[in-house]
Amino acid sequence: MDKDTPGIKPYLCAVKKLLTWSSAFQSQSEGIAKSAEGLPCCPSFGGAPWEPATRSVRPLLFAGLSLLILACLAVWIDHPLSSYMVTHQLPDVVEEICHAAEPFGNGLTVVLLLVVIYRLVPYVRPFLPRVAAISLGAGLSATVVKLLIPRFRPRPFDFALPIWQTFQAAFDFPERTGAVESFPSGHTATACGLAIGLSWLWPEGRVVFWTLAVLVAAQRVVGGAHFLSDVLAAAALSCFVGAALLSPRLAGRTFSALEVSLRNRLKDVPPENAEPRE
Repeated sequence: MDKDTPGIKPYLCAVKKLLTWSSAFQSQSEGIAKSAEGLPCCPSFGGAPWEPATRSVRPLLFAGLSLLILACLAVWIDHPLSSYMVTHQLPDVVEEICHAAEPFGNGLTVVLLLVVIYRLVPYVRPFLPRVAAISLGAGLSATVVKLLIPRFRPRPFDFALPIWQTFQAAFDFPERTGAVESFPSGHTATACGLAIGLSWLWPEGRVVFWTLAVLVAAQRVVGGAHFLSDVLAAAALSCFVGAALLSPRLAGRTFSALEVSLRNRLKDVPPENAEPRE
């Protein structure tokens, strides 16, 4: 071997250090202190039982209504905007940034992300079912709407036709294909739902969460998968789903009861094992 070649020893040392740091971080996460009641606690809260931020759902309802109005208005610019996106190439850096954020709107990515959070952040475990329900529920709701309101995607659409021709009768396509499942955007609904759920858990990170959601929406438009009105309608839908699942007057009451039950289960876990029982 050439004397100037460092060999693999430095890389093995780096991998060894990385594994050591990962083990230490996992041990620290699983060993989070418990309060006097035996509930998992956030260290930054001085050992007090951790609770998500309690906020009114009115801002979500207002945002959803505003986005729905914008979606109706955006139909007027869907034609020129999507026609340009389909026929022109944007700068590579713009497309790379948008495509890098796309997995944030994928249901499988949401599940994997929540599994990671479950393993590394024990004190939020009782609240993860609601986060999953908001994100995946928004995506599922978007899928239901797709079945009721068929609309051509920008890529297969003939832009010589008026924009109204993108919408088709619900039963015109006995054999449904992805080409007529544009309205609303499932990726955008899932991403916005996840942003709502994570912002409920960690309000200090909402700028990051919503930035990723906006990038997902941008990718769907830039890639010619959806019209602008599709992603705006999807964002509005996710706001309504989030409001329903966070409001104590609606489904939020059911999830609050579930979270109390899960916290009680964690309460019975021995201190040396912070894992919830099966």
